[in-house]
Order: sequence, then structure tokens, then C-alpha cells
Amino acid sequence: MATMMEESVATFETHLTAVMDSLIRASVCEISKLFQDMVNDYLVELSLNRKENEALKQRLRLTETKLRTERKYGMGWAASRRSAGLEAAEGKGAGGRQKRKVGARKYCVRMGSFVCLFPPKQGCFPSPGVCHI
Repeated sequence: MATMMEESVATFETHLTAVMDSLIRASVCEISKLFQDMVNDYLVELSLNRKENEALKQRLRLTETKLRTERKYGMGWAASRRSAGLEAAEGKGAGGRQKRKVGARKYCVRMGSFVCLFPPKQGCFPSPGVCHI
């Protein structure tokens, strides 16, 4: 009877070892799969962050270029160029062009911007921080 009991214990241990080995292998595979999925997610996120950083750097370069241009030519430079184009497009003179008023704006070296020379009643109002000399 003791030998039969010993055989049963040995058989049980063998089956238990096989089941535990199978569970450990399945667990390792599942953990490895989860880890790989997590790494792939991080790689995708890293790639998206790099693309976003590049887009933001490009936007910063464009903004800095615009700022340098505005500092060099004055804040009203781009607006005056746009309004000149609009006046030319809307004009009814010869060839659809209209003469711009000369001397309406003056560049102020001290403030680094254009200043309006029209009196306020004609639609030019002094702005805080803008030189009106």
C-alpha cells in the first residue's frame, strides 16, 4: 500500500510540474506580448512627438522670421503692403490702379515701427507704445 501511495504522489508531482511548467510558459509569453505591445505604443507616441516637435520648430522659425521682418521694416509694413495691393485691385483709375497717398505713414527709427501721420479725425488713432513724432 505504501508503494502505491508513493507512486500516486510521484504521478501527482509529475502532473503538477507539467501543469506549472505550462502555466509559467504561457505567463512568460503573455508578459512578453504585453511588453512588446507597450514598446510599440511608446514608439508610435515617440514618433508622433517628434513630428509634432518638428512642426512646432518650423512654426517657430516662421514666426521668428516674421518678427524679424516686422522689427526691421516696422509693424505696419506687411499691412501697408497688403493695403497697397487691395487699393490697386479695387481702384478704378487707368489699368484698374489707384495711387496711394504718399507720406501717410512714416518709419520711426526710435520705436522701430511705422507711425500714422493722419490726424485722428481721418481714422488714425494713436496706439499705446507707438511713436507718433
